[in-house]
Amino acid sequence: MLFSSTLGAWIGALALALAVPVIRPIVLALGPPEFLVLTLVGLTFIATLSGKSMLKGLIMACLGLLVSAVGIDSQEGIPRYAFGQLYLWDGIDIVPLVVGLFGGAEVLQIMLSRGSIAQQEADTGHLAGVRQGLVDTLRHWWLLIRTSLIGVGIGVVPGMGGSVAQWIAYGHAQQTSKHPEEFGKGSIEGVIAAGAVNNAKSSGSLIPVIGFGIPGSVSTAVLLTAFLITGIDPGPEMLTTHLNVTFSMVWVIVLANLVAVVASFALLKPLTRLSFISGPLLVPFLLLVLTLGSFTANNSFNDIFVMFGASALGVACIRWEWPRVPFLLGVVLGGIAERYLFLSYSLFGWGWIDRPIVLLMWAVLASVVLAPVLKAIRRRRARTKTEERV
Repeated sequence: MLFSSTLGAWIGALALALAVPVIRPIVLALGPPEFLVLTLVGLTFIATLSGKSMLKGLIMACLGLLVSAVGIDSQEGIPRYAFGQLYLWDGIDIVPLVVGLFGGAEVLQIMLSRGSIAQQEADTGHLAGVRQGLVDTLRHWWLLIRTSLIGVGIGVVPGMGGSVAQWIAYGHAQQTSKHPEEFGKGSIEGVIAAGAVNNAKSSGSLIPVIGFGIPGSVSTAVLLTAFLITGIDPGPEMLTTHLNVTFSMVWVIVLANLVAVVASFALLKPLTRLSFISGPLLVPFLLLVLTLGSFTANNSFNDIFVMFGASALGVACIRWEWPRVPFLLGVVLGGIAERYLFLSYSLFGWGWIDRPIVLLMWAVLASVVLAPVLKAIRRRRARTKTEERV
């Protein structure tokens, strides 16, 4: 599976490199109004990233938008939600928020559980079957290519999770297999399909992030945050000024997966033992690393308090099953949407609303918003008809 994942990642990287010349003229033809609506479309994908409760996702997104509004108004020069604190004039930095919301929350969960990360010894296996795995992967090369392309295609669509891509690839492999009865019983074709699509979809998900700044998953939302931290705006800059960064990501995908496979085989057993270290022993070291990471963002102790506050929020979200990703999307996309709104109004007044491409994007936005509602109505009607028959 490791070998098929590596080859799938390389195919995805090739697809990403080939997609750049295609999306470049499209992105350069768009202006601030179009990017504003694209940002709003990205916010609407909160529905797909909210898990079972869309209402909770919307509430968390609104909280994220509120956090993104903290700081000096870039147009009026007036402090917003600063409460007299000079630290808040620059806004709340995204680094301690991300570190606390995801890393800090998981560390605190380990501390509260007072156990180790792993509870049961896993069979790490031996390297005796590595050669057989390589042979099986190369023998099913056509299946590998097909499922990798499926992963790239699904990854391009924001909000389509990795589980969706894997199930579609697995189903395709079963439908095209000469021995479909072996699926579910350790079929090598199913393993190759799941492994190939696992990394290929990640390369596909980079295309909307690089071209339009629309994250559709947790990893791409964090990546978008990293772009903004380093001063890189996704969109035209990634395809013109920072084109070298875009193509360097292709090489990073290729080399990183190669290194990951080698390291996985070499360090599999030692890394497995780390998961059995007691939580009370592991947590202090992890908290030290998280604290240093938050402090070095701006060399400010206030960022450490923000990190701990975000950690507490993350733990609460985990305990009561509130989604954390919509909050992060609200924080990241809130400032971008505000900037594009100001530019759109400054350049076109309210006439930007009825531009041809903008109208098409409004239709896409409406379809994204109405799709979950229509599905809920259909399910309710189907449930009502079933109850009437009974």
